Amino acid sequence: MRDMHKSLQTKANAMLTCIWGITAVGLAAVVSPRPWLLMAVAGVLGAVGGLMQARAVRSSASTFRGSTTLLEVRAALSSTSAGKGYLVLFWGSQLFLALLAAWQFRSRMLLAFMAAYCAFAFWREVMSLPAVVALNRAA
Repeated sequence: MRDMHKSLQTKANAMLTCIWGITAVGLAAVVSPRPWLLMAVAGVLGAVGGLMQARAVRSSASTFRGSTTLLEVRAALSSTSAGKGYLVLFWGSQLFLALLAAWQFRSRMLLAFMAAYCAFAFWREVMSLPAVVALNRAA
């Protein structure tokens, strides 16, 4: 059997979780005023997105196990209603976070948005990690 794509492997997901968390805190440290509220909103959206991703992985595990490229992973995600909902949530929330960052931080908008995105990604990974671990155990 072919190996699953790296984005579906437990070790890669655990490493990404750490990287997203450290980067979010690091970026928050350089933005003034601190974007904690923006990051909290992003974290909640990321947690919801992670739960949706986990549901998609669990409902279509065999399709995800057969995915070897990022395009195949995205196709597997799009094949479920939870996955489609996640993709809508992802793009909608990024637009919302960018607008909030622009409104609240003006000149530091890019750094504030990047901190929020990292917070989103951290909580998404935290919430979807159990499904990825289960996927790898079953492979």
